[in-house]
Amino acid sequence: MRELIHYGRLVAEYLPILFEASAKKVGVEPDITTFHAGAETHIYANQKNKHGEKFTPYLVGLATVCNMHSADEFLDYTTLLKGHEVLIEFFKDFNRD
Repeated sequence: MRELIHYGRLVAEYLPILFEASAKKVGVEPDITTFHAGAETHIYANQKNKHGEKFTPYLVGLATVCNMHSADEFLDYTTLLKGHEVLIEFFKDFNRD
C-alpha cells in the first residue's frame, strides 16, 4: 500500500502545516489540537479509499459556537464568515500548481 503524497510530503504531515499557513494568510491564528465532540470522524479513521490508501479524516472548526447544547447556544456569525475565508484559502493553497 502506498501512502498518499502531496508535494513530496505525507498528507497526514502536510495538511496541518498547510492549514496553519492558509489561516495566517487571512489573519486567523489557528489553534490546532485534537478534539472529538460527536463529530463522528472516527467512523472514517483507518478506512481506505478505492486505491487502497488509508483515509485520514480531519475536522476543521471554522466558527465560534458558544453555550453549546444549551438553550442559550449561539454562533458568532462573524467567525463563520472568517472561517469561510480560511477554507477558501486552504483549498486554493492545496490545489495550487
